[in-house]
Amino acid sequence: MFVSYSHRDVGYCRELLDRLDSLDCVETWWDGIIPAGDRWEPQILHNLRQADVVLLLLSPAFLKSTFCRDTEVNEALLQARARAADLVPVALTDCHWLEAKGVENLRPYQAIPREQKNGKQKFITDYKPRGRGWFLIEDEIIALAGKPRLPVADNLPVPDIPRLVPFLCNRQERLGALTDPLTRYRSRDPRGPFLVVVPGPDDECHSEFVERIEIELPQRLSMPESPVHKKYLDWSRGRDSSTGEIDFVAPAIECLGPMLSDGITLVTCFADGRTWAPERRKFETFFSLWRNWPRIPRTKALVVSLILDYPRGSGPTHVELAEFFDFAPTCDGIVLEELNSIEKKHITEWATLPEVKAFYPWRDELATLLNRVDVAFGTSPAIPMKPLAEELRRVLIEVNRLHQLRKAS
Repeated sequence: MFVSYSHRDVGYCRELLDRLDSLDCVETWWDGIIPAGDRWEPQILHNLRQADVVLLLLSPAFLKSTFCRDTEVNEALLQARARAADLVPVALTDCHWLEAKGVENLRPYQAIPREQKNGKQKFITDYKPRGRGWFLIEDEIIALAGKPRLPVADNLPVPDIPRLVPFLCNRQERLGALTDPLTRYRSRDPRGPFLVVVPGPDDECHSEFVERIEIELPQRLSMPESPVHKKYLDWSRGRDSSTGEIDFVAPAIECLGPMLSDGITLVTCFADGRTWAPERRKFETFFSLWRNWPRIPRTKALVVSLILDYPRGSGPTHVELAEFFDFAPTCDGIVLEELNSIEKKHITEWATLPEVKAFYPWRDELATLLNRVDVAFGTSPAIPMKPLAEELRRVLIEVNRLHQLRKAS
């Protein structure tokens, strides 16, 4: 049992724990037992995710705590919606938690104590003596402790979210734009590098989209049996420790090591879209190597994915990015349209992708559950990919647990 509370309410928390520790049926965890010197946040999140029951001690201090409200409450909601834990709000001290911002999603969950005072929620501090209120809480917790828990099945696939996120929402319009440029590139013999510029706001999962490109490259380059060598271009590797200046050539040459072998080399690099003008110098140096560099035979391919992210609305224009190819005429490539928010219709399309069907054979239930993701949009026609990916994670956990329940029964 995980106890979430504001440190301003530590006295109340200790009162509750002292009573619960006397119960054989309950094992409690709270952050007061974290050893000195340990990192507290990973321990809190780990134990919250392992809990069968999460108690939220609601008070004005709790509602003002950013960590309680934005981290612990949201993680507890994720576990509760996936049926991984029971979420129990405990009305500790007078507060308008039903009307408070940031915890609106707690409203459907039954708070304790259940008793009311003048038609309104009764808080622990309303009881005189307070022990009467804690006694009612103990009764509720004893009932929860006796609740049958879902056994863990040992032969069901565990949701592998990173493997599926690259296919999230079927961004085929971006991938389709690669078809013609890659067709021209694969016909060249010899050839230089192929540059893919992937711009977009920093909440759109660029790295996962590049992973999708990586998965499809062998087929799109007509090199289906070729291995893909991955390399990250780290500009700091060429930094002069005495002057702080960066030698852009050294890391550029280092990333070409895999080119000694046949196959496809995919180099991923990052740039800050807010400062594209100075960032551009790095890539001009990289591609200037190819003016006198030996050309690549058709048994090899070099694809450079430039991830350009920035706060929403503050990146360079498509025209500014396309001008880069004026400097690098020896390379082929494309500037993709910026990754942007996901539309509602793409949720259903995602569930029909062959990759998802192969990994999740329970596609009928998956499609049904994905319809519930629609709630995440609210009235918005589209939302960024990162929060949608988090909602998808919750749905996949729930699908997995439904099948555990079937097996158990």
